[in-house]
Amino acid sequence: MKKFLTFCALFAFMAVGQTLAAENYNPRTNPPNINPSDFTTEIDNPYFSLPIGKKLVYESETEDGLEKIVIMVPGWTKTVQGVETLVFWDRVYLDGELIEDTRDYLAQHKKTGDVWYFGEHVDNYEDGKFVDHHGAWWAGVDGAIAGKWVTGNPQVGDYFMNELLVGEAEDESKIVGINETVKTPFGTFTQCIKSLDGSPLFSEKAWTYHCKDSKVQGTAFEVDLPNYPDTDEQVFVKLVDVDLDGAFGVALPSKYAKEGVKIDGQISQENEDEDFESENEEEFEDEDKSEDDENGVKLIQNFYGEKEDSDKDSEDEEDEEEFEEILEIGGAVLVGLLIGGLGVFFWRRKQK
Repeated sequence: MKKFLTFCALFAFMAVGQTLAAENYNPRTNPPNINPSDFTTEIDNPYFSLPIGKKLVYESETEDGLEKIVIMVPGWTKTVQGVETLVFWDRVYLDGELIEDTRDYLAQHKKTGDVWYFGEHVDNYEDGKFVDHHGAWWAGVDGAIAGKWVTGNPQVGDYFMNELLVGEAEDESKIVGINETVKTPFGTFTQCIKSLDGSPLFSEKAWTYHCKDSKVQGTAFEVDLPNYPDTDEQVFVKLVDVDLDGAFGVALPSKYAKEGVKIDGQISQENEDEDFESENEEEFEDEDKSEDDENGVKLIQNFYGEKEDSDKDSEDEEDEEEFEEILEIGGAVLVGLLIGGLGVFFWRRKQK
């Protein structure tokens, strides 16, 4: 009996250990089984909460000028690899001129609270003209694999990849601090996790601070390290404003709709974002003319040619349910045996 109890305890310990190890996510060696029903667009991770309507603004003094980053969550959605994702709309301006327009596709795992990253559409501009889509990728296309943006239970030492398209997108993060404090123009935050972010494709790295203080519940501060591991040169990206209603009423541009982005019922499509439409009208026209280049056509064909292997997804889901059933039964047996063992122990003491 003692040997059996020891075996059960060891089995339970191993199961718990595997659960904790799952925080270290490396799709190179352990690709995920994506089950669309496991995800939601209601992202409420305390370190990265994205309620519909949220708008964040960041500023950074760079050697090229003042960068302003405007992020909006208008409530748009897009299906990637069968998963309905929330659009995280990220635009970067240099001295007032748009240089990058990105739509990131995010969803939260219902059980773990991890925020997953399923890809991005990227439009790069130079001197007011569209240049290319460099940096774009979508999970399930050309071997690309979804990654984790923020985890639900961050611990120092955790490692996870944010994205994986070999040779193109290989960003990764490692948690190096918790309960960190940062000061920004928008306020001081004390409940922050600190991650070291980078990619094996580049030497540059960054320290990023995600803070769960109720005033932000998101990224509050970033320190770019262009010469890492030398940290003498630092470029700061600081949060300057958070407006929880700033992205309401933003219309969905027809260009994004062609990419498969849909508008949420809570947002009025009739209320046009006239400023954005007018300042970028020519840029969209230039981009449409450039879409026929070889790379652009390949990206679009690959993306809209994406197909789901429904049979495989169904089998994976059944296997997962079967494994969870086994764990539940094993746990119940272990608890019963432990209780029985304690009963025998006290009964023998009473006999004495």
